[in-house]
Formats: sequence, C-alpha cells, structure tokens
Amino acid sequence: MKTFAETHYPEDTVFVDLHDDVALCEAIEDSRSDALGILEIISTATGKKIVPGKTLLVLDEIQECPRLLTSLKYFHDKKPQLAVMAAGSLLGLSLNRDDKRKKVPAKKVSFPVGKVNFLEIPPMTFAEFLDAIGEGEKSLRIEERAWGTMAALHRSYCDLLKKYYFVGGMPEAVATYAHEHDFVEVRKVQKEILLAYDKDFAKHAPEALLAKIRLLWQAIPSQLARENKKFVYTALKSGARAREYETALQWLEDAGMIHQIRRVTRPGMPLKSYEDFSAFKLYAHDVGLLGAMSDLPQQALIKGNELFTHF
Repeated sequence: MKTFAETHYPEDTVFVDLHDDVALCEAIEDSRSDALGILEIISTATGKKIVPGKTLLVLDEIQECPRLLTSLKYFHDKKPQLAVMAAGSLLGLSLNRDDKRKKVPAKKVSFPVGKVNFLEIPPMTFAEFLDAIGEGEKSLRIEERAWGTMAALHRSYCDLLKKYYFVGGMPEAVATYAHEHDFVEVRKVQKEILLAYDKDFAKHAPEALLAKIRLLWQAIPSQLARENKKFVYTALKSGARAREYETALQWLEDAGMIHQIRRVTRPGMPLKSYEDFSAFKLYAHDVGLLGAMSDLPQQALIKGNELFTHF
C-alpha cells in the first residue's frame, strides 16, 4: 500500500495505523458522526487535509476499528471521488469477537458488501518467492511453461524448491532469506510468527473453543507424519469425536490458518463432486510454517531427497 501511495499519490497520502493509534480508533468508535464526520475526525487527528479526488486515505489494521470499516460504504455513497485503501487481518473473526477487555458481547458489524473491492493476500507462491530472491527469470520460465529450459536446469529448480519448502511464503521470512540467506534467521522469524498466532488465538477465539483450536493446530505435524489416510480425532484426545471439534476446525479454516484437504472417491471431473467429507487431512496455510512447527532442521535441504520422502 505504501509503494502504491508513493507511486500514485506521492504528494497527498494520509496514512493511518489503527493498531497503533488507539486514541483515534476510540474517538471514531465513540462518536456518533456520519461518514463525513469521521473524515473530519481523521483529518483533525492526523493534521492533514483530506480532499476527495486528490487525497489517498490509507487505513491499516482496519479490523481494530469496526465502525470505520462500516463507514467505507458511506464513503462510497457520499464521497465517491475519495480514494480509500484499507488492510486488515482476520476480518471475519475480529469483527464478531467479544471485546474481552471491556467484557461486552460482540456488536453486529455491517460489512461493506458491494461497495468495496476485495483482494485476499495469501502466503507467497513459489513463483513470487523466486521473484523476491532475485530468480525472476526462472519464475518467468515456469509461467511460460518452458519445459525444455526447466528440464535443462532441473537441479537448480529442485534446489530452489527445497529452499521454498523451508522458507515458505510468509513475507517477513522471505525478506529475511532474500537479504541474509541465513536459514537460522529465517527459522527465528517463523517461530516468532507462530508465537504471535498463539496470542491471536487467545485474542480472537471464543474461550469455549480455545483449547480445541490449539489442539487441532498443534496436531497438524504429527497427524501428517502418520500413515493414516485421514485426520484421526482420537489422536488428539482419548475418546474425542469429530462433532466435538467441528466448530473449532471451522474457526481455523475461517481464519485462513489451515487447508482442509478432503479425499476424493475417484479422480473424476469436477473433483468436488467426488469429495469424501468423512476423510480429510489438515495442512498449515504456509509450507514454511509447517516445517517450523515440525522443527524440520535446515540440514534436510542438503540431504538428497530426505525432505521429500520423510516430510
């Protein structure tokens, strides 16, 4: 967002971090102002004039201020010339969670459906990873389906793929590898992200689900290491049943933390028509974090095919 602002609105961008600016967020939440009044509050708090048709308003961590998210549709209706860009994480969960600090139930938040263009940003793909570490030409060959060139450089592509399996696609982990080429530092970043996730569970998850969410999340590596053809609930806890964990599983999926991959009864088209809902496996949303959860050592990168056969 900052790069876009510097390129297209170099002289007139108002950037607001709603996670850090608690006072502004509380002022917006507590006010009874309409959308225009909220713009006035932001303008006054930042000391910058917001001019529709000229200014780009950037709202980071918008999930911290639900009323501002709701106001996006009113900006669209009343100030359609105003350029607004917002970013938020775990929006569906954040906007419907109870406020544990104030000990009050969650408020119903009106989502700006039909008024906002959404862009979901998952972890970086292998091609994006190659771009980030200066191997953009190899990325282009994949995009072009240049099979002959890729076959000639088979060993190089395999080595890069192994590195991607270790580093994954979390932007900070990729940036650390691109700048330092140090797998130890990459693993430190990944462990910090996993620690932050655990804190997010405590912050966003319903207290009644918290223990089950953590059990499911922490069990992913051990479940994948088994020869079982599906996720086994009794491995979580003796006597555990699927229906006891369905809500917790859905929470993790809604949060974008996991991929629930179901078995198919036959390889027909479309595959969705042949899904077996009783048999599935869980994967973390990022392959690098999955390796960090498993404490996969970086030495695995240089031990032939061990990374592929045992993990």
